[in-house]
Amino acid sequence: MKAIWICASAKKIIEERKEVIGQVHSVFSRTCNIITEDDLLIPLISSQIPNGPRSISFNLSEERDLRSFQLVRGMKVTMNTHSIRIGRDTFTIDLSDAKVWNPEPMFCFKELNEARVLKNIEFLKDILLEKGNFNGIAPIFLDISRHLKQWDQQVEERLQTNHYCTFIYPKIQKFIALLADENIEEIGSLSKQIIGFGPGLTPSTDDFLAGLMVSMLYAWQYYKLNLSEAYKINQCIVSGNENRTTKVSAEMLQFASKGQVAEHIRTLMVSIFSEDNERELFKNTCTVIYTGGTSGSDLLAGVYVGLILTLYYRKERTKKKCI
Repeated sequence: MKAIWICASAKKIIEERKEVIGQVHSVFSRTCNIITEDDLLIPLISSQIPNGPRSISFNLSEERDLRSFQLVRGMKVTMNTHSIRIGRDTFTIDLSDAKVWNPEPMFCFKELNEARVLKNIEFLKDILLEKGNFNGIAPIFLDISRHLKQWDQQVEERLQTNHYCTFIYPKIQKFIALLADENIEEIGSLSKQIIGFGPGLTPSTDDFLAGLMVSMLYAWQYYKLNLSEAYKINQCIVSGNENRTTKVSAEMLQFASKGQVAEHIRTLMVSIFSEDNERELFKNTCTVIYTGGTSGSDLLAGVYVGLILTLYYRKERTKKKCI
C-alpha cells in the first residue's frame, strides 16, 4: 500500500522518535486505528475518507475492506519514516511519497458581510432539517437555538425527539446557559455529566460538543472576539474527561477543542464565513451529514448551536457597551 497523505502531527511523532511501536486498537472497513505505547491514537484511513488529525491516508481500492486483511486488535505495529508494518508484514504502508496535511484551523478565510453569513447559518439549519439523521441527539438543536434566539419570535417547526434527547436535553440546556455566562468552573463540572452519552463509536453528545467547540472558534475569529477565551472555554470542556468516553472520541474532542477537525468539517466551517454560493454550501454540509450514522448530524447540530451562541455573545456584549 502507498500512503497518500500524512498529517503533520503524525509525521512529527515518527520523525522525532525515529521508530514508533504500537498495536492495532480497532479495525473497521475503511479505518485501522493504531495506539502507540504512550497511548496516542494514529488512524490509518482509506483515501476515500477525509484527512483528519494525526491520520495517515493510503490508497485502498473501493472493493477492499480492511477487515479482510486479517488485522486484529493487539497486533504489533512498527512505524518509521519509510513505512508502517503491521504484524509479520501482514499489512505494509509505504510512507516515502506521502504528502503532508496540516490539521490546524484555517482562520485566514475571505470574510463575507454579516448578512450573508447569517443567511448561510440559517441555510445550514434548513439542510440539516431536510437531510439530517435524528436518531441521536441532533433534534435538541432547534429548542436550544430557539431559546438562545429570544429576540427572534419566528415560529419554527419542532422535531420528533427520542429517549436520548429526553434524557440529555436538561443537561445540555443548562450547559449552554453556563457557556453564555462564561461560567468556567461550572462548565467543566457539567461537561463530565454530558460527555460519553449516546449511540456510536463517537457518542452523540461528543459529536455535538465537537461541532460546538469548533464552530465557536471560527465564529469568535470572524467577529474579532478574544479567541484565547474561546480556547480556554473549550479546554475546560474537555479537561479531565479522557476516561468518560471511548478512546477514539476522547481524542476527537481534544483535537476539536483546538479547532482541529477532519478536512471536510474544516471545509464547511470556512465556507460558512466565506462562501457566497448556496450550491457549494449545500454540498459541503451534506458531506458532513453523511459521515457515519448519526455522527454527522449530531456534529452539525453542535455547529449550529455554537454559531447561534456566539451571535448571542456578540449581541449581549454590544448591548453592554451601549449602556
